[in-house]
Amino acid sequence: MIATMDHIVINALDVDAMVAFYVKVLAFAPERVEAFHEGTAPFPSVRLNAGTIIDFFPKGMWKGLEITGPRSETMNHFCLTVT
Repeated sequence: MIATMDHIVINALDVDAMVAFYVKVLAFAPERVEAFHEGTAPFPSVRLNAGTIIDFFPKGMWKGLEITGPRSETMNHFCLTVT
């Protein structure tokens, strides 16, 4: 069996700050940022490599989770591809 990371989803209080950190500090490529701001994509992402992205869910997409402080749960989910 071979497993690879497909994507990671993070609940973000400030989506723009999260994207800026991953793009400016870690040099990951942004995806769907303009479409997110135009309202045509539900969330923006950054690409780690050809097969893996990190998605940043804005508050409207959180399901049953309230982030209240720096130690709150921000991981929404991760997805593995298994062959």
